[in-house]
Amino acid sequence: MKHHFLVCALLGLIVTLFSSCNDNLSQIGYTIQPDGDEISVTTGALNLSANTLNVDSIYMKTKYPVLGEYTDPVYGTIKSDYIGQFYYSESTKFEKGAVIDSVRLSISYSSMIGDSLAPMQISAYAVNKALPSKTYNNIDPTEYCDMSSALSSQVFTGKNSVYEDIPYSYYSSTTYSTVYDTLRVYYINLALPKSLGDDFLQEYNNPSSTAFKDVDSFNDYFKGLYITPTFGNSTVINVSQTAINVHYHYIDAGGSSTGTDTTRTSQFVLYITPEVIQVNHLANDLSSLLPDNTEKTYVASPAGVDTKIVFPLSQIQDRLKAGSLNQAYFSIKALTENNYDNNMVKISPPTYMMLIHQDSLKSFFEKGKLTDNRTSFLTTFSSASYTYNFGNIATMINYYKEVDKYKNGTEPFDLPFLLVPVDVTTTTNSSGSTTFTAIYNLMMPTAVTLSKKPEDMKIDLIFSSFK
Repeated sequence: MKHHFLVCALLGLIVTLFSSCNDNLSQIGYTIQPDGDEISVTTGALNLSANTLNVDSIYMKTKYPVLGEYTDPVYGTIKSDYIGQFYYSESTKFEKGAVIDSVRLSISYSSMIGDSLAPMQISAYAVNKALPSKTYNNIDPTEYCDMSSALSSQVFTGKNSVYEDIPYSYYSSTTYSTVYDTLRVYYINLALPKSLGDDFLQEYNNPSSTAFKDVDSFNDYFKGLYITPTFGNSTVINVSQTAINVHYHYIDAGGSSTGTDTTRTSQFVLYITPEVIQVNHLANDLSSLLPDNTEKTYVASPAGVDTKIVFPLSQIQDRLKAGSLNQAYFSIKALTENNYDNNMVKISPPTYMMLIHQDSLKSFFEKGKLTDNRTSFLTTFSSASYTYNFGNIATMINYYKEVDKYKNGTEPFDLPFLLVPVDVTTTTNSSGSTTFTAIYNLMMPTAVTLSKKPEDMKIDLIFSSFK
């Protein structure tokens, strides 16, 4: 217990000294000798290697798909579309005597990048083949659709003329109070063939049909839509909702205030939701980012352009065996590569960045995991310092050191990790405390250039040991 107290006190002093100076950290030894026991604390730095890596297969389960095409002068072309099923709820129904009036595909969004005034066109195609259960971005949507004829097309601009301002509220941890605001939501409406609604109604009223038995049966019957940009390369929108609205009318017998028959209108509505298959398809040209560069590396979404960082633990293997690693400070410096005058068309750095072992990437998203601060870490971008600061990642190095011991490893080992841009879902309780509940591959276009100069690509270390 006495040893533990002395180590903690001494480390506190060293950390204070360590964080208050910027001297080159060669191996400097500090010793203390209480009651005949000697504790040694040393500091050092470990240089890392990094390169840009293209992950060609990205798990695409996401909160919201992105749609559009945009060419950035630094980061290249980003094109994205999506294909998806629609969720049928048993509470969704046609009233008796329904007569179809029209069918509309409604796409809503509140965020975008690019030129918000330039015209774009999107088209919708019927899916005629069951979608795969594994949702990766390298799917070819044209294999699941008849591309010879679109169901509908519509021209729009980012700042569309069809919108509504929706009130919302959130808890402010700054003012410790609830803040009320409005969110402008834009809509793109595509007129679908009325025959689609007629087919739905006929199948719904067919007593021998099982198409509307449950969501799986419905998706066997109606396999979904493919929505893709077909004109323009100036805007990418972040889709918040995709819905099919079947408008109809019916006679409400004796339903008026006077007891007479009256005509009423209603909607049969279907949404793309997380419960059904939705695949964001990417077709991007970011080849200019991939060649090795001695001074910088890149991270870009939704293209699967990540930065691979190798932590060469083989260089400190003897020190890891001889003592304990207490501190390993790690941060990444970003460069102001994309410095447009017009922030409205600027691709910004991703807000959230995840550091994860390369071998864990596939299972992390497929199994819906959260970061564990051993094999994966999460941090946010600091616009003030232009860095991603992961803080103390000693738990990661110590974890893999123990794994190596368990496997009776005798050879020096290095750790390949990836920097991956992600999107997160959070919940906030009444006291303002925020909890991460889900992490997804980031679909909205973002990009950042990172410095890989030796003075920027390193971790600072503090070891302690008993002698």
